[in-house]
Amino acid sequence: MKIQATRLLMAAGLVCLGAGLLSAQDEDDSIKWRRQVDRLIDRWSDDVEGDRLRLARSVLARRVRDADDPEARLELARVKLAIPQLRLRDRAKAARLLAEQYREARELVDRAAGQLAIRDSSGKLIEGGGQRYQTCLALALIATQRRFQEAMRAARMGGAKAESLKPLIVAQAEEVAQRRRQLQSLLGDKTGAVLQREVARLSTLQRLQALGRKPQPLGIKDLAGKSIDLSEYEGHVVLVLFWSTQFDTCEPVVKAVKALEAKFRDKKVVVLSVSLDQDRSALDALLAKGGLPWRHCHAPRGLTSDVARAWKIRALPDGVLIDHEGRVRYVRPWSEGLSWLEASVKELIARRDAAREE
Repeated sequence: MKIQATRLLMAAGLVCLGAGLLSAQDEDDSIKWRRQVDRLIDRWSDDVEGDRLRLARSVLARRVRDADDPEARLELARVKLAIPQLRLRDRAKAARLLAEQYREARELVDRAAGQLAIRDSSGKLIEGGGQRYQTCLALALIATQRRFQEAMRAARMGGAKAESLKPLIVAQAEEVAQRRRQLQSLLGDKTGAVLQREVARLSTLQRLQALGRKPQPLGIKDLAGKSIDLSEYEGHVVLVLFWSTQFDTCEPVVKAVKALEAKFRDKKVVVLSVSLDQDRSALDALLAKGGLPWRHCHAPRGLTSDVARAWKIRALPDGVLIDHEGRVRYVRPWSEGLSWLEASVKELIARRDAAREE
């Protein structure tokens, strides 16, 4: 009897030990995929080779397949929304493939929303379902809008007539409106800010390959006729701003940059701006009033100019923050709010000063 009891205790101990090992393995796997993805998308990962966004997609897809992890599913949806359009000669096919990619992202995030929602025993949402649930709804709305846009583009490029597109327009518009109403019912006035935050994250991911690398040469002269060489500013924190006097969206950013330059001028923070105005006279008139005391350039062909194409500028305002080593660290650093611009500059100043002390 004693021998049998001892054997039972040993067996129970092995079962507990095995369960503990499995639990530890699950925990290790959970930490492992997160660390891999964080490293791939971290703005400070200078030594990562290859297409970082597609590498992150592979890690996340494997985690979703192996563990049905809702957090990985949410991140995978975000990555799919950020992966750029394929460059194909058949532009209609490229649009169809992109629409399919956005559909997959929407399905992923819808599934993640169901898994991450915080509910009580009756199934009712608690605290609006929680922040992760609300993030899922925001991404689902963005994915739906983008899929609609690409599906419409593919249809038009494929020769579809306007009359035949009406049912698609009505159905997609209703789905977008329904998802927006659902998000607004939870977030109210905060809806716009949450959507802006997610769009900003996607924008950063889309330009991920630029982070940690030296930027393209500007290849342009300032208004005084002097060439701009970014290597001259190593040791400084540099903001390169693309803007236009013709775009109202540029005005608040330019005002914030003006205040920033005055505040941090003695901290070796430099601003270089490239105006994409078609007509330089508006730029000259604004600069004549004073108050923008940094080097200015003008690219009269706007978004089709060589410098805009080389820097992949597709909307204004745009720009990057470059650290003291001459590497791009932030893309559109005001995208999550103008206060984020100053916070990003402070971070780069602190890192530079810390490096000098080492």
